[in-house]
Amino acid sequence: MNDKKETIEAQGQRLKTCRHRLNSSDPFKPCPVCHGVSMPITSLGLGVLYRAFVSIPEYLLVDRDRLLDERVVFFEVSGAVNPGQKLVQLLSLVWCIDSSNWLESGLIYNIYSAKELMSINSSVELEWRLLEMGSGPGGIHYAMREDVDLLVTPRVAKRLNDLIDQAKC
Repeated sequence: MNDKKETIEAQGQRLKTCRHRLNSSDPFKPCPVCHGVSMPITSLGLGVLYRAFVSIPEYLLVDRDRLLDERVVFFEVSGAVNPGQKLVQLLSLVWCIDSSNWLESGLIYNIYSAKELMSINSSVELEWRLLEMGSGPGGIHYAMREDVDLLVTPRVAKRLNDLIDQAKC
């Protein structure tokens, strides 16, 4: 009986000192990172995960032979911030451009939260739904790494990169 009590106390102390601080409300609940439990992508970041499409204006095109250069942008928003306005700010900072009118002019569109995408898309794998670009006779088409920008926290970026690798198989 005494050994069991000591084991429980030692385990509790170890869980309290977890550096991830994901279970601060319950120090005896195992940390999913430390114990290999997969958390949903919607719980990995520090805000709400969104995906948007961004059409690149002609003056910024990378490949002039492409008629349309479209980026799939993942980003996180914390608090009661308008996701479209937040993406405009992020693009201005990260790409060093003036994107102030991109939302109004339709260059930024189809802004959905991860939860919305997982509820409306149809991939068998729930999180692959974040990467769905459309479907056709050959099945569902997923975003390709070279067309994706990740403006997210490191854990979310890792999961999205893993999903991109899995979805292209």
